[in-house]
Amino acid sequence: MRLILRKNDSATSLLLFIYNLYMAKTAKDYIKLSSLLEMMKVFGKSETAIRMSLSRAAKAGLLTTSKQNNEVYYALTLEGNKTIMLWNEGVMQFWERYSLRNSEWDNKWYFINANFKEEKKDIRAKFLDKLQQFGFAQINTSAWITPYHQYEEVRKLIKEYSLEDGIVEIYGEMEIHEDVNSFLDKVFGTRKLENSYREFVNTFSGKLVEVRAVYKDHTFISSGTALQVLHELGWSFFESAALDAVLPRAILSEWAGDQAAYLMRELREMLIEASYKYIEKFE
Repeated sequence: MRLILRKNDSATSLLLFIYNLYMAKTAKDYIKLSSLLEMMKVFGKSETAIRMSLSRAAKAGLLTTSKQNNEVYYALTLEGNKTIMLWNEGVMQFWERYSLRNSEWDNKWYFINANFKEEKKDIRAKFLDKLQQFGFAQINTSAWITPYHQYEEVRKLIKEYSLEDGIVEIYGEMEIHEDVNSFLDKVFGTRKLENSYREFVNTFSGKLVEVRAVYKDHTFISSGTALQVLHELGWSFFESAALDAVLPRAILSEWAGDQAAYLMRELREMLIEASYKYIEKFE
């Protein structure tokens, strides 16, 4: 499933972000109410707003409540866990696409024509979301292309959705009868992505310098500021990265996404370290 981004500062987004980080650090999918209140206040949320958000998340089936030793706990439901897993899957898929950027390109394109019978219409969106995760971009309503030969991945998808009689695949050289940059922009949205990545770099380059100087500092860690910056970082980066097919260097030698990815990795590593240390007091 393609990365689904909720409103940046929405309480649901923040709650799922906290649970995702907390599970990665502690392997627990439940958190005390008192701890949630303190962590959510890092993002400038009032106690009243936090309690209302928790109530909405419970009604939506993302969280469930229990009480132990006079302590109220909120735990992720199966649906809540699934939502976080889908996000993490989307993130991993981007980095897998990005790892292909430096591979040697053979000047061939992988073309898929996908037709869905009436009884298969309900799975069309899911199938096409998966194609996008593999780096495919849409040429028209039925045709998708990528510069990477994702044969095994597509085979598994076709089998999973029983689409053996609705897919035509071609892998080979392709003639583009227009300006290449214009084609790439029209199909892969390169111009908009380039501008978006440059904006990301301009925003977070200064924060990289700031965080590098303080991320091991006790005051910075205990304030929980790392959580706030980490959430903003991930949101801002994957708002662009989720839509990036990540083309080979042979096609796009200069790409702002490279600087953005490097910045993302370096800054995230420091923020994760500080965030985990902050979370330790809630274990």
